[in-house]
Amino acid sequence: LDIGTSGCKAVAFDEEGSLLARAYREYSLLHPKPGWAELDVNLLWKKIK
Repeated sequence: LDIGTSGCKAVAFDEEGSLLARAYREYSLLHPKPGWAELDVNLLWKKIK
């Protein structure tokens, strides 16, 4: 699981190392003040569930 600033990537492998699935979900950053950047953790949780 890779939670980045603009999206989240996930991959799943079996016991032999073969790729079973991969997914990517984008989300946007909040900018409450100039120079600030925040993630909405509730939105993030909905995207990665």
